[in-house]
Amino acid sequence: MKAHLTPSNQSTVRRQNRRHVLQCVIDADGTASRASIARETGLTSATVSSIVTELIDSKLVKNSGRASSTGGKPATSLRLRTDRLCIGALIVRRHTVRAAAVNLRGEVVWERPIHRSPSVVGISDIRAAVVGLLENQPLALLSIGVDTPGALNGGVILESVQMQLNATDLAAALADVTSVPIHLINDADADGLREFSLVGSEDRSLLSISIGLGIGAAIVIDGVLHRGPHSVAGEIGHVRVDFTPEAPLCNCGNRGCLEQFASLPVVLGLDADADYLLDSPGFDADRLSERISEPGLAEKLDRSHRILAATIITICSTLDIATVAIGGDAPLLGESYVAGLRHYCELWQPVGSVPLQLRLTAGPLVMPFRGASEHALRQALDVTWG
Repeated sequence: MKAHLTPSNQSTVRRQNRRHVLQCVIDADGTASRASIARETGLTSATVSSIVTELIDSKLVKNSGRASSTGGKPATSLRLRTDRLCIGALIVRRHTVRAAAVNLRGEVVWERPIHRSPSVVGISDIRAAVVGLLENQPLALLSIGVDTPGALNGGVILESVQMQLNATDLAAALADVTSVPIHLINDADADGLREFSLVGSEDRSLLSISIGLGIGAAIVIDGVLHRGPHSVAGEIGHVRVDFTPEAPLCNCGNRGCLEQFASLPVVLGLDADADYLLDSPGFDADRLSERISEPGLAEKLDRSHRILAATIITICSTLDIATVAIGGDAPLLGESYVAGLRHYCELWQPVGSVPLQLRLTAGPLVMPFRGASEHALRQALDVTWG
């Protein structure tokens, strides 16, 4: 007996096929044709042609000349459109808000001057950034990605120690400003998505550790960001690593948290509200990179490397991940910072495990909006640049 697709199943299959076709267009970067997509996806020529027509009508794809001939009539090549739709991207930190619009190739087409606040950024600052984005972006907005610290779920900030926010529905707070879908992503996850999108890894799995005012992790498995059923996978900054009575008090209210040993303000002896980190009022990259070599910091730095290395090894051994990217503000400190981590990861490599490959990310100064916009792209169209 033949199985029959219900209307619901047909719709699901259609969406999946549409995603595959659009991803082929993105990956081919102007060289895809209807015939090559049919060969790659296994879909019929008629199905591919119908979906391509739909994508053209949706202003996502356009015909772009003739593809190279293989002996017969040259096929028409397809290219992603970059002149009609864009994605908004916000980077929200303790003292700063940044906003930009990127086209569907991930290229910045408009960027708002960075807003720095001497006090902790509030909802009003975020609203102002969204209004600026809406008033100045040159293309129609498809969605907006917001990269912010804290535990998140959908459009809600469950808890953010850095931002001093709890149970805050940011999407609802912006509903009267815009009807464009708002997609929140944790700062560490945004860092991981950006790194995977730009560099990737051989097995398409990656652990990204973001180190700055706080510490967080992003876990990418088979190209997919893993957040867990409660959307808190990678929230390692407030995991306790010191259980002694003398363990330092953390600003979350507990003692002995990872951040109290390995966050950059602690390691570099900086005040969290008057430091030189990227998203602070007094950012000074040269001063920050010089500070890492000060002799008095050697013991704190070594302690942080040992604790972080143990954390990284545990996560990677549990999930069978071999590639580790160190991001956040840590890349500003240079290769010498990651060298200490690499030393302990190699020294303590578990028997039978795959050696870890540690690298610095492209850094916070290179394509900073890529994480938020990659997340918004995945949420809106279920495709990726990576």
